[in-house]
Amino acid sequence: MKVKKTTIVFYLSCILFFVSNTNIFYLFPLSGIFSGTSNNTLSSIAGLFIFAMSIFYVNGNGKKYYVGKFSNSIILFFIIFVVTSFHSIYSTGFTPKQIFINLMAGYLILLLYYPLMNLLSDEDKYRRFIFVGELFYDLLGILFLIQYILLARSGIYILKISELIISGQYMRIYGVFEGFIRIFILMIGYEIFKTKKRKNTFHVVSLIILLLSVLLIDQSRYYIITLILCLLIDYLYINKGKISVGKMLFSIVVIPMAMMLLVKFATSISNSVTLNDGGYTNARTGGYAYYWELFRSNILFGIGAANPDKWTPVWYLERGPQGIYHLSDVGIVGTLTMFGILILFWLIYVLLKMIKLCTITVGVDQGLSLSILIMMLLALPLNSYLDSTRVMSLLLSITIIELNYLRNITSDLEVKTR
Repeated sequence: MKVKKTTIVFYLSCILFFVSNTNIFYLFPLSGIFSGTSNNTLSSIAGLFIFAMSIFYVNGNGKKYYVGKFSNSIILFFIIFVVTSFHSIYSTGFTPKQIFINLMAGYLILLLYYPLMNLLSDEDKYRRFIFVGELFYDLLGILFLIQYILLARSGIYILKISELIISGQYMRIYGVFEGFIRIFILMIGYEIFKTKKRKNTFHVVSLIILLLSVLLIDQSRYYIITLILCLLIDYLYINKGKISVGKMLFSIVVIPMAMMLLVKFATSISNSVTLNDGGYTNARTGGYAYYWELFRSNILFGIGAANPDKWTPVWYLERGPQGIYHLSDVGIVGTLTMFGILILFWLIYVLLKMIKLCTITVGVDQGLSLSILIMMLLALPLNSYLDSTRVMSLLLSITIIELNYLRNITSDLEVKTR
């Protein structure tokens, strides 16, 4: 059987996307501009090739390239980024190089919205994308779980992660199972809840591997609880009218409580109450106060988003006088500190557009869209979607919500024309 060129292009795009997004499974040391778990530089470079391949894919199928409903939002964000960046060069002291590195490591990846919308518009291709993603992230999760066991028992490293570990031998690492995974887990859960049980084994195994990876490697209690809560919302929405009141109460009360106990147990054995740079709670509480005052002093354009050199004055400005604060730990306050009040209007605009598409979408697809939207809202107090760790979450959120909307209106049109 002859394979279509467009099919080859699709799979090459998927493989390139996941190889870069998993940082080549951390089997090789990535240094310089590619280093760090929250670094999207490799994905940004791969995205340029994926962009080109998506154009070939669309032309090969005889279709028009779709620019999407969030295109204006993305363009507007980059305008805000450029404006605040120019301002930060003169007011904060960031250099153009530091700003460019941060652009590559974080925000340029938003341009993947365009190829993803075109490559995944066909529902069959969307399912294949999930399947390929599960293969890659299952392998990544298995490698990290093996590494977790080896490091705890014998101190052996099989992955190039020794410089990324936060909490000593228990291998706490931020960013590896964040970003894309935050939304991908909801997508897998959705596939499990809406399909027949005999087809779910692979999805269930993937979900277990990824949840264990988040629990043991990322070790963020708030993250894992919000994941379980949003999966639960998706399950209840898809099965509304099919489950008894007793089962619903069990799902709402008992399951989250059990997960909280599991998280508490995991974090206690991993000694994750404190960070290597100071008490976690104190650092976050102090961070809110510090960044709020910094935002008030730079209310219009913020301090900018850059990657300053360590131990320099601008690094201490960004990390606090003791160097222990993190903009990514204080949610919306950190976002406002970076981009100023302009980004608040942008966020409201994007959220309203997401809400509008969610309300228009009907059927089981609406459950996934709502869980993704709720996940973003729950993340606002603690986890910004506009830092390099989670900007992929933003990308995938707007993409999936719009794809669900498009599938919905397409199916409605097909019904009306029959």
